[in-house]
Amino acid sequence: MSERKTNIRLPYQAVVIMLVISNIFALLMISSAVKRLSKREEKARRCTLETKAYCIQVDKVFRNTDDSSRSTIYYPVFRYKVDGKSYVSRSDTASSDKGGFVKDSYYTIKVDPNSPESFVYGDPVKGTRIAKRVFMGVGAFVTILFTVICIVIVIRSRRAERDSGYDDLYGGNDGYM
Repeated sequence: MSERKTNIRLPYQAVVIMLVISNIFALLMISSAVKRLSKREEKARRCTLETKAYCIQVDKVFRNTDDSSRSTIYYPVFRYKVDGKSYVSRSDTASSDKGGFVKDSYYTIKVDPNSPESFVYGDPVKGTRIAKRVFMGVGAFVTILFTVICIVIVIRSRRAERDSGYDDLYGGNDGYM
């Protein structure tokens, strides 16, 4: 049997639309991640007052994962005092380890002096800068990759069109690759 070669011909507009949509999607995902990380970093900068917090409970939260299983995440609920006033609030920081936070234990937190109900536990900025760079790098890679793929499609389609004599047979290019 002989192999039959088929050329897929796409309108130029389809390639451009694919390129634009893929790049918009990549940029939206990057900006969303960077925005979340920036908010976390800003909150950490505002929280400068160090105090002891008492873990009054550990909330168990179930999340569905991509492979249809469930994962459990544990959020500590802290009670702490600032300027003699008591506050109770659940931390943004979670642990996937059941023993990550222990009820009836003390932890050091940093509180926003202008808004004492806002606090951070641990060092939320620690991985933020690296994560921002990773997201931006991955986004740039995806954007460049999609652009290169679209350029390759255009070049190959042009060559196939030229080699097949399409222009001669049908009287020119009708806007398709």
